[in-house]
Amino acid sequence: MFFYACSNKYIDHDYSNITVNINISVEKSKPNFLIFPINCPSSAESAIIFPFKIEQNITHNRKYLSFELTKVLYSAFLKNITFTKLILNDTFVDSIDDAISLAKKENCDLIIIPYINYILFGGTSGSTIISLKIDIYDTQSKKLLWSITHMGKVGTRLDRDYIFLKTHYEIPYFIESIIICELAKDISVPIRLWNKGDCTNYYKSINLKSNNKKTSN
Repeated sequence: MFFYACSNKYIDHDYSNITVNINISVEKSKPNFLIFPINCPSSAESAIIFPFKIEQNITHNRKYLSFELTKVLYSAFLKNITFTKLILNDTFVDSIDDAISLAKKENCDLIIIPYINYILFGGTSGSTIISLKIDIYDTQSKKLLWSITHMGKVGTRLDRDYIFLKTHYEIPYFIESIIICELAKDISVPIRLWNKGDCTNYYKSINLKSNNKKTSN
């Protein structure tokens, strides 16, 4: 039985077999650019990406989780055409010098070291939260060009303004991948503009109105 909101009339139908499918969405903060370059490169640059360093104390399947999330980040950067060439390396590097050595072998200009600062596994009944940081170094100078933090959340218990229909949430098996993908989209925008040499739109993308922020060059 379905009542009109503004009258006492109603439609006498059976809605018991109707299901509302709901796609989950990622709640995001704005990315925080702690360090970023003030000048665009003279030509587009290539990069190599290494597995996430998970800073939280996770003992079960730590390396598996790290590499699976890194593959998502890698794919998102590829999709958004962030670099002229992007290589995924599965080596868990211990230092920036180790990363530089591998980057030089691949003839890559930049090194991407991603970090998981915090992760909460909510499964299908709670909230899943990921806080990450992306550091990007120049291979030749070893200088830190970018340091970006971002955070996202997926909550499966959403507000409902109806009570008479069956709801089905379209929840992927690997919820963490959805969050990483969405965060990577935000992060890739200014990097892509910077790497293309589009400084005007690059400055707009990070809200740089004047040279009053700390930058990497």
